[in-house]
Amino acid sequence: MTTLQPVNDYDGRAIKANRLAWITALEDGSYRQGQGTLRTSAYEQDLFCCLGVLVDLTDDGWQNHEHHSASPKKYVLDLVGLYDDGGETMVLGCELTIPFIQLMNDQLGMDFDAIAAALRSYWQLPPR
Repeated sequence: MTTLQPVNDYDGRAIKANRLAWITALEDGSYRQGQGTLRTSAYEQDLFCCLGVLVDLTDDGWQNHEHHSASPKKYVLDLVGLYDDGGETMVLGCELTIPFIQLMNDQLGMDFDAIAAALRSYWQLPPR
């Protein structure tokens, strides 16, 4: 499993590498998608929302997170340059905020590939 790189202050290279690692994890099929919480178990399988995949890629994984939580802790969001108190401009015509990412996963019915494509486009990362 890939783990995300630590970010010191604003380290654009580490943030870009972490974004790419997260997007790749969404695309590679190793996570089953769930809704409403970061991670849940159903039928003896772990299900992850797209932000739960991000948490799973951190060094401490689930040590400092509750599975039923809806949002990652701030230090995890910092690893990819996301902020819970606002957005970074627009993706799919909306601000890229934690609530919007949750909306893509939980209410809009977007699968991990579609979410990954939206993030790639927003962050101007090369296509898959």
